[in-house]
Amino acid sequence: MFDIRSASACLLALAVKQRFPSCLQAGMKVTPLGFYCDFSFSEAFAPQYLKLIEEVMQAWIRQKLSMRIREMVAISAKEYFLFHKEPLLADFIEDSSSPSVFLAEIAGQTILSESEVALGDLGEVGAFSLQKSEQVGSKLRIYGTAFFDKKELKDFLKLSDDWEFSSHVALGKKLSLFEETGEGEWLWYPAGQKARSLLKKRIEKEEEDFGFKKVSSIPVCEDISLNVFLDHHQKIFQKQNVSKITECATFCLLEGNDPSAGLLDPAVFQGIRSHVFCPKKDLSDELISYLHFMTKIFKILGFAFRPILFEARKGKFKDVSSSFSKALEGFEKEIRVASDGLPCIEWDVVDGLGRSWPVASVTAIRTIKEEFTGFACSSCLSFDRVFALLLEKEKGTLPFWISQVQIRVVPLLAKHRVLAEKTMAALRCEGIRAEICQDGRELKTTLRQALEEGVPYVVVIGDKELETDTITLRDVRAKHAQSLPWQELIEVLKDK
Repeated sequence: MFDIRSASACLLALAVKQRFPSCLQAGMKVTPLGFYCDFSFSEAFAPQYLKLIEEVMQAWIRQKLSMRIREMVAISAKEYFLFHKEPLLADFIEDSSSPSVFLAEIAGQTILSESEVALGDLGEVGAFSLQKSEQVGSKLRIYGTAFFDKKELKDFLKLSDDWEFSSHVALGKKLSLFEETGEGEWLWYPAGQKARSLLKKRIEKEEEDFGFKKVSSIPVCEDISLNVFLDHHQKIFQKQNVSKITECATFCLLEGNDPSAGLLDPAVFQGIRSHVFCPKKDLSDELISYLHFMTKIFKILGFAFRPILFEARKGKFKDVSSSFSKALEGFEKEIRVASDGLPCIEWDVVDGLGRSWPVASVTAIRTIKEEFTGFACSSCLSFDRVFALLLEKEKGTLPFWISQVQIRVVPLLAKHRVLAEKTMAALRCEGIRAEICQDGRELKTTLRQALEEGVPYVVVIGDKELETDTITLRDVRAKHAQSLPWQELIEVLKDK
């Protein structure tokens, strides 16, 4: 998939250049959604131009033109594009800080390619579509996607049309949680910041209960590797004999993230990085214990527990890999080969478009003493990513425990208001975030508004509740209601 999307991006860049010779190319990127290319236009770009560009691309694909890739030293490539009056590509190469780049040659034309494309000819590009164009700073960005066949493309386009309104980006803006203020820059509103903070505190509390000791060693980090904190955590273990160490760090990625993925792959985010140290003989038991801890975390989050085991099938970590396999006995799992030779367990969660995103992991570490070993782990690789996945999974209704308003109390008539206010006060005394509905609207309208605002439950107070001394609890999203005695209501809510 990556190769046909990379080839399609090259086609797009060349097709635009053919249609608009005066425009300047400014780089491209393959993303989990497809690809995009940046340009600088001296004239206004009309939406209907996308169809004209697609026609050029389709003609080249039907001709099955060959595509040749060659690698060039970055400084030479920069000079090449400066000579051919493409200064923005020269700047793009310089900003990438890569020692070498790839150039694609199609029909006698040369374009900068994001990577080495393994395609014999353009006929291998199955089906593509240019989706939209938008202004990003001073540049025009054109988005597209490509698949192996037309059915895959058609299914994706239908899904992406719906996703435009159900993505975490759209939901965050609709619910006034957060919104993107620039490429990769996010503004968190009070409600969103509160919910994200509750998510962070809940996971940190679970880690504390499991026995982790919280430390701080690298407040801001440019490396997302789990083992980047190993030296610091190892020192604490050796000096203070603390075997379970965790910290929450801020990560600032200078490159490699995908702005089009929103909070699923942001440039700046917070995440947990931890280590567990133990005698070699206890490694399997410690892994099993941590896996049970992770099942609890996933149950809290409401995500499916689907571990992926990356095995080390040769080398010095082969024995350690057997401990990882043993720990996963009894769990339904997927097995892959570890590309870096380090055994690893990873948990992925699927977003609204069916893409998998890692949210937690466990990785082997090198032996720190002859008789000791351990593993690096993270119960939450990125709070922003987990928050975004929760939003998409719940379609805008956050889980009960991180909802800013957990219960909205609705008195049906003025005479029910006193009981409604007592109910709200009692809920708040139990630590439940409750508010009273004061607009006097019809119940149907109130329920619809609660759904739109992401309030998970509504408590209705009417004549029946006054007479029977019960509470009617409505699940806003499931459209289910049940009458409960007061104490039973509190127990039900606490379980959530």
